[in-house]
Amino acid sequence: MVPGAKRLGWVRLARELTTLEAAAWSKLTVGGAVEPSRCNFSACAVGNRVVLFGGEGVNMQPMNDTFVLDLNSSNPEWQHVQVSSPPPGRWGHTLSCVNGSRLVVFGGCGRQGLLNDVFVLDLDAKPPTWREISGLAPPLPRSWHSSCTLDGTKLIVSGGCADSGVLLSDTFLLDLSMEKPVWREIPVAWTPPSRLGHTLSVYGGRKILMFGGLAKSGPLRFRSSDVFTMDLSEEEPCWRCVTGSGMPGAGNPGA
Repeated sequence: MVPGAKRLGWVRLARELTTLEAAAWSKLTVGGAVEPSRCNFSACAVGNRVVLFGGEGVNMQPMNDTFVLDLNSSNPEWQHVQVSSPPPGRWGHTLSCVNGSRLVVFGGCGRQGLLNDVFVLDLDAKPPTWREISGLAPPLPRSWHSSCTLDGTKLIVSGGCADSGVLLSDTFLLDLSMEKPVWREIPVAWTPPSRLGHTLSVYGGRKILMFGGLAKSGPLRFRSSDVFTMDLSEEEPCWRCVTGSGMPGAGNPGA
């Protein structure tokens, strides 16, 4: 493991997470379509609805449309939602549910390059309208980062890819409940290796978990199966390595 990092046993972490042993995937037939086709979009759950925003279309066209799939419906189908004031088109961004029906988009890559802007949308508003949040002292523009939300008001952003392909290892927090939100970098003595394409999730109230991605190791980059956690309820939060041979992909970090 990495020198300077605190350890947290995998078995202990597993006890803190909800067990999914009885869960099983099933194929769901849905109507409608997300058109035009795309990749590198972002999607999240809002209750029993799946919301999709943006993505990369044909010829690297950055897109800025919004689609919703209501899984509560007896015949779920993708619906193109007409929203006012959409953000500029982008791909490699994140879309997160803040609370209730509120969504937040951060960053990505658009026509003019990398972005570090923030937009929020209340999906149930009449009519739904995207609104830009001008947070002070924003992080570097980036894509392929990860994000999650905390306490129903805070956006957390971690890592990603900056200009010239530089990988990042920072973690920032933005409190959207403030009248004039200010970005704050979470100070830590040690950070996991820089990476992109990883996930960031909240569990146990105020703990965040980072998994995988394409990580930097010296001059090389490798597909990672590393797991790191941070407890934001602590007075001085710190990243901890999750150790143990039971991790997904353990023993084959280059796979």
